[in-house]
Amino acid sequence: MKAIMESSNMREQRCIYENDDILVQHMKADYTNGTKDATMHVSLKKDGLLWRTETGVTSIKT
Repeated sequence: MKAIMESSNMREQRCIYENDDILVQHMKADYTNGTKDATMHVSLKKDGLLWRTETGVTSIKT
């Protein structure tokens, strides 16, 4: 995961929804190999911390 994050430029990052139990984020990423993705992150919270996260990625055609 660290290598992916270091090789990408995250942009248009925004919080869609957040409360005490869940955080939903959407962002776009440009990678060094020229590909572009849209990513949705859904994180469950426990004791104020992110506890479990699932992601979905869709390739963006340029």
